[in-house]
Amino acid sequence: KTAIVNVIGNRRNVHKCRVILDSASESNIITREMCDLLGLEKSRIELGTVGINQEIIKATYRANVEIHSRFSSYTTTISCIVLPKINDNIPEIEIDRSNLSIPTNIRLADPNFNKPAKVDLLIEAGLFWSSSCTGQIQLGNEQPLLHKTKLGWIISGPILSQFISKAINCNLSREALLHKQLSQFRELEKPPTARDKPNKQLQTYQLNTVTYGTTSAPYLAIRCLHYLAEQNQQSY
Repeated sequence: KTAIVNVIGNRRNVHKCRVILDSASESNIITREMCDLLGLEKSRIELGTVGINQEIIKATYRANVEIHSRFSSYTTTISCIVLPKINDNIPEIEIDRSNLSIPTNIRLADPNFNKPAKVDLLIEAGLFWSSSCTGQIQLGNEQPLLHKTKLGWIISGPILSQFISKAINCNLSREALLHKQLSQFRELEKPPTARDKPNKQLQTYQLNTVTYGTTSAPYLAIRCLHYLAEQNQQSY
């Protein structure tokens, strides 16, 4: 779901920008390269973007981006997180579009959707749905779908290919306050508390494995490294 839009720089100069429309993301994201090219004013933030597997990427800047459709009067200004990169080239390899029966009378949001290229901006779910229009074209069995938007017709869905990808792109992201995430992390680092009852008999435990999430895990992991270094220092 890629599109080419016009974005406005700090001197009101117009730049072409390749965007990906994500119907599940909670965040608008712009690459640092595009933000600097536009000369946008950035504001400091302390935020994290959370994706698949709860991976957190720290974000320290946010910028407002003015977007204009190439085909209509539609325009909007969105607040974007600034990150070094959004994803790899989309698609991974060039797609043979000769097998796709795309009507000649429609205006594609991204005329070169089939050619690998970087993404400069990710548009979140709210804007994705608000820019959608009534109109869909199913290109056939096991063929992608054309969907009409205010940015032009976007193409999405599977395209048969003999190429086997080694990676799957997932752009889903949501925002999280870093101080909350860090406080949860510090909870794992708190030292063990004393006995709940002073007169309770002391007990001794032996851990045979290092389990992530336990209070002692950081110490045990480092202790293992020290032990291995001591045992093998003569060999290396």
